Amino acid sequence: MHYHLTGTSLVLFALLFQLSGGQDFTPSLKVSSVQPATVTELGSDYAQYYVPFHQPRIIPAPSSVQPARVAQVTQSNILQASFTTKTPAGPVEPESTEDIRAVTGNRVNVRTGPSTAFEIVDTLTLGTEVALLQTTDEWARIRLLATGNTVWVASWLLSD
Repeated sequence: MHYHLTGTSLVLFALLFQLSGGQDFTPSLKVSSVQPATVTELGSDYAQYYVPFHQPRIIPAPSSVQPARVAQVTQSNILQASFTTKTPAGPVEPESTEDIRAVTGNRVNVRTGPSTAFEIVDTLTLGTEVALLQTTDEWARIRLLATGNTVWVASWLLSD
């Protein structure tokens, strides 16, 4: 089959080549050089908007245009802040040790309760991080880090 298509393609190419004049083809019209159209050749409608790239038009703003007003800086609207590089005197509180998991499905529905009978309240995408709060059978209660909402999701759709 492959050879048949290749042979047919060659025959068609040869036929079209000969119909177009073959090796004896010479163009009837020869163009010595191509010049771009001038603005006057394009018509007056175009000429009023034409601006050469290397010669931009710079037009001053009308006198009726006023610059934007800048708010007056006063002592009352300056916010002063400071920080210290000293370590605190007391013990440092450790960061919370939440059980952070990632969503492993592309689009995962989260619900108001631990069953598909509960309402879908949001959909999470692959890689979304959540805090695991509780697991029951095949369901996990999670807290959405972005919003703080507590919802339920199928536990097998969370990373270990």
